[in-house]
Parts: sequence; C-alpha cells; structure tokens
Amino acid sequence: MTKFYKDYTWKEGAPYGIQPLDLPEEVENSYKVVSDPYGKWRSVELYLWGKFNKIIYDSQLLNFRKLHPSEQIGWERELIAETEESSKYLIRNQDDRVVLLEEQFFQNGDCVTCMISSPHGTLLSVHRMFYEVRGDAFNGVILCDANDRPVMQKKYTVDECSGQFMDLLEECWNEKKIEVLT
Repeated sequence: MTKFYKDYTWKEGAPYGIQPLDLPEEVENSYKVVSDPYGKWRSVELYLWGKFNKIIYDSQLLNFRKLHPSEQIGWERELIAETEESSKYLIRNQDDRVVLLEEQFFQNGDCVTCMISSPHGTLLSVHRMFYEVRGDAFNGVILCDANDRPVMQKKYTVDECSGQFMDLLEECWNEKKIEVLT
C-alpha cells in the first residue's frame, strides 16, 4: 500500500513524499505519491482529512521529466482564440493528435502566466514569467504543478529590442533551490 505523506517536493521533474504519516485522517492535507514499479509514471494525490480530494499531478497527462531540452519532441501549436489579454492554443503531437491546451495571459504586452491543461480542460501546470524590466528579481520562468508548487526554474538573457527571452543562463530542477517570488 502506498504511504501517505505530510508534504511532497520536486526533484528533477519527479515528485517525492516528505514526512510519512501513520494517520492521515488526523491532518487536514496529506498526499500520496504513487508510482508504477518501474518509475515510468508518477502521480500526486491530495487527501483532506484522509479522504481523496483530487489528483495534483499525473505524469501520464504531462510528464515534467520529459521537459528537459534533450527530451523535447516536435509539437505544433495552433492558435484557436486571441484577445489583447490572452491567447489560447491547441498543442498537437507529431501524430496531429491534440495533447494539451495552452492559455497565455498578458500584461502590457508581456506574457506573465501560461496555463497548461489536458484536452479535457484539467489544469496540469502553470508557468509564471518574470521580467527584470517589470521589477522582478530575474528574467525567466517558473513551472508550477496544479497545486502551484514550483517544479523548475529557468533564467534567461533578454533581447533588448524585443524583450523576448533569449539564451538560457541557468536551469534548476530542485524545488528547494528555486527562487520563490511572491
């Protein structure tokens, strides 16, 4: 039987339970980090007072471990809706199958949030973009799970003319080392 944990953390795009619990019904929030025997897929389940509430992460829907540049495959984005404040895209795999929905939100022309959902509308992850010209501590992205827990951070140089992210300066896949910004 899978253990309950008081909390969980992210390392290299995979979730790990922290502080095993004997009596999950005695704490408000507890988690199960579930994996197949070979570690190919993993999920994080949230429990409230020991009762199942929701799935926070399922690698069968979006595998964070496959987001490393060496693992990326050629997916295609198709714009389906656009306003001044947001853009919505279908993400298709190489077989032309819709695998994700991406919705970007803008402030003064800068993309500040990107929400990734399953084709069914289930939130899978949130990307938060940061810009030094907006007063942020760095130029880059923090990838969060559906529970708003940081998974990965990338810092970039920025093109002075366009304001777009350019060269990758730093990449961190350990939640404990990610620069959390509020």
